[in-house]
Amino acid sequence: MGSYPGWGGKLAGFALRLAGLLHVAEYSLVEQNIHVTTMQNALRLAEALRIHALAVFQWMCRDSASDDAQIVWQWIQTRGQGSFTQAEIRFALRNKKQGQSERLMKALARLQERHLISPPVKLNTRKPTTLYRVNPLALPSISAA
Repeated sequence: MGSYPGWGGKLAGFALRLAGLLHVAEYSLVEQNIHVTTMQNALRLAEALRIHALAVFQWMCRDSASDDAQIVWQWIQTRGQGSFTQAEIRFALRNKKQGQSERLMKALARLQERHLISPPVKLNTRKPTTLYRVNPLALPSISAA
């Protein structure tokens, strides 16, 4: 929520108010102390709402880098591998506008920001190779390559 400090800063207060509402719904006004389980439930719900809010904020702020990142992510999903090289993605997108160097780098950076791929790793090979690893939690069907 660092990109949205106004909203993100209010999340803690929201979680407390939510815990209060859950407490009243469960115990009416008989019990004054909020139980740990009630607070845990409120925090879980607040986290789910935070994730959805972040997705909405990202959708509202879409730009060409986000659109290009979506094309690159689709290629990664279709390929289904645990890693890929910069040469492989460049070759796959060679006839598309997303294959242009600057656009591709911005798209890969956007995927890194979202923790879908790792930062680039320079391999010590005869031919310079840049490797990206795919987050296995983002794509569970991949083989950890």
